[in-house]
Amino acid sequence: MRIWILLVCLVSVKAEDFPSLITANASIGFLAVFSIASCEDTWSLFARTEEEELLLFALTEVDCPRLPPDAAITVTHTDPGQELPQLLLDLRSTRAFNWKSAVILHDDTLNRDMVSRVVQSLTSQIDDDDVPSISVTVFKMKHEINEYLRRKEMHRVLSKLPVKHIGENFIAIVTSDVMSTMAETARDLLMSHTQAQWLYVISDTNLRNSNISSLINALYEGENVAYIYNITADYEDCKNGILCYSQEMMNAFVSALDAAVQDEFDVAAQVSDEEWEAIRPTKIQRRDMLLKHMQQHIAANSKCGNCSTWQGMAADTWGSTYIIADSGSPADNETSGVIEKIELLQVGFWRPIDGMRYTDILFPHIAHGFRGKMLPIITYHNPPWTILKANESGSISSY
Repeated sequence: MRIWILLVCLVSVKAEDFPSLITANASIGFLAVFSIASCEDTWSLFARTEEEELLLFALTEVDCPRLPPDAAITVTHTDPGQELPQLLLDLRSTRAFNWKSAVILHDDTLNRDMVSRVVQSLTSQIDDDDVPSISVTVFKMKHEINEYLRRKEMHRVLSKLPVKHIGENFIAIVTSDVMSTMAETARDLLMSHTQAQWLYVISDTNLRNSNISSLINALYEGENVAYIYNITADYEDCKNGILCYSQEMMNAFVSALDAAVQDEFDVAAQVSDEEWEAIRPTKIQRRDMLLKHMQQHIAANSKCGNCSTWQGMAADTWGSTYIIADSGSPADNETSGVIEKIELLQVGFWRPIDGMRYTDILFPHIAHGFRGKMLPIITYHNPPWTILKANESGSISSY
């Protein structure tokens, strides 16, 4: 039976030199690589480790597409308050929305550098054929404190949008007070309907005032609306930095390695050496086992970067006004389109260390339609249009 030996090598090496490093030490039998490198070098290194069937867990810079989660672990390091472009990049790379074009709406509370990074996160080329670039159109609005002036400014901007040419997929990066006004204005202009998708990104919330339901004045039947908002605990001692992430990732690896070694010893103790050689895990099986355990360990125990935490919610609107209550009378089934009881679905959480962890779909009705709701169906007899005659083969012969 083979004995596990953990050998940690700390080396400074360029990504293009990695193959020679592996070749020179092939007899050691590398199992995993931990890297701290730029985005470009991280992806170059991943191509090398994938060829060698090694586990790569990488710490890299912000605004970097994450490595495939079924083959590697990627942690992006960013200062608190600078994570918005990475958040949108993660949503795009995980196919949270499947758009060819998007309209970004923001006011002057978002600085020019942040706008540029947001656009870059949506338009940059990603090494994944399933994640196409998005055509982006940006519109800026004045941030008005007065409600009347704010509504007037919203109407001025939204009413002039050439939606036939730029599409109806909207990303509104706004504050919580602006969100309600924008939603009402878009509805008045008939811009919020079954074919349009609205993603509101709200940054001025935190864990204490993160009840998003209280900020929504109304939702209407057939709308596609989702929310990404900040739920950072402002009283929390913020743990951040390269050293913090490095320590957590190494702890996760050691924990995963310990579990893997114990599992293999338990199995090997029950069989002969010849049988063990036949059934022992392959290199890629060990990699996948370590990867899964590390991801679980990080999700459950990570504290680094918790000063930048966001939550995703989606509005459940399709069919909500047509559901018949058990005790409802015919008069109760009449609907004006407005949803009396607003229901929000929890989509997931985002952190710098593990990206977006989904519990549902960002735009559920785009993917699943009515999601299995039981709706009333009304039919009526209108001869002769509803009388169909079929021939012997079952085809309609006359009507």
